[in-house]
Amino acid sequence: TLCGVSAISGQEVYAAMSDNALGPGVIHSTDACKTSEYIGPAGGMNMDIAFTPAGVAGCMATVSGLQLTQDGKTFHKVSDLIGVSQNVEAFGSSSFGATGTFTSKTTKKSVNGVAVSSNYGTTWDIYDIGLGEGYTARYGAFPTATTWYVSSGSWPYDASAAKAEHKMSARLNVFNKDGKKTTEYTQPKTKSLRSSTVTGYPGAISKTTDGGKTWTKVFDSNGSMYFNEIHCNDEQNCMAVAENDEGAYGVASTDGGATWSTVLSAPPGFSLMGCRMISATEGWMSGGGMETGKGLTGYYYHTLDNGATWELSTLAQAYSMDLSFSNGVGYSAALNQAYSTIAVYN
Repeated sequence: TLCGVSAISGQEVYAAMSDNALGPGVIHSTDACKTSEYIGPAGGMNMDIAFTPAGVAGCMATVSGLQLTQDGKTFHKVSDLIGVSQNVEAFGSSSFGATGTFTSKTTKKSVNGVAVSSNYGTTWDIYDIGLGEGYTARYGAFPTATTWYVSSGSWPYDASAAKAEHKMSARLNVFNKDGKKTTEYTQPKTKSLRSSTVTGYPGAISKTTDGGKTWTKVFDSNGSMYFNEIHCNDEQNCMAVAENDEGAYGVASTDGGATWSTVLSAPPGFSLMGCRMISATEGWMSGGGMETGKGLTGYYYHTLDNGATWELSTLAQAYSMDLSFSNGVGYSAALNQAYSTIAVYN
């Protein structure tokens, strides 16, 4: 399974992956995915990856903590942190922000929030977003050194999903079957079939302007939808994607999170996982779903006017789980029923 991508340039990209034959590791390409190499073994159940500018240092998010690299070839675990994360972002010249649940072995402090490093991953601080049960920290955006956003949420799930080794979303679950890991996409089930204790779809967006010391909840779905990826072009302009049983939605803010508007609704039953802003007005939202006669299909929505209008591109057998752009070239972690790969936009 290949879940997360990080574009270093228009030609160079890294992807976090776990393969039943090769093992966990990273896929690396320097020619826009015409060819690629496997780097590993590295990590475990790898979810996402990010590199600082020019690829100086990289960080990989896994369900068992964080992995660091200084050369793009060898990875080592962040020894002081135990945690579960499926999202990591690079920001500034030397900073990483990972979102999830973390515990420091040194201080014994546990948080539902972010782990942040400002020195290429040498040292880390962890911050709790201060929300209650059901608001699990899922994705983060770090537009400045001190202003960060975190999207959170959870969902009810049935008995079959309860057996998953990792629940990526209400529709995506990673299973360990006979020693082999598989990522499965399932259509939403009716609430009457759910067996978990979560009621509704709690979801929120939280914001800090003082580097994680204090947090404010700037959006609450009131149980109507949980959030997947969030991304900001700057402190004021942000987009995020969310889901529930009925479908998936995109929201946007142009005033630093003070107000949010629903700018996109995917077809009923479809999913949105990826979100990436290119400028204050240009952005992408991606995901997909099962189409009759076509199987698992990727949906890639593109806006040039901050969500007022959208252009939809579809890609067969390429459900999008993550997005990364550099120099006009886009990369997506893309999944189908048999395997996962990297989709390229140019």
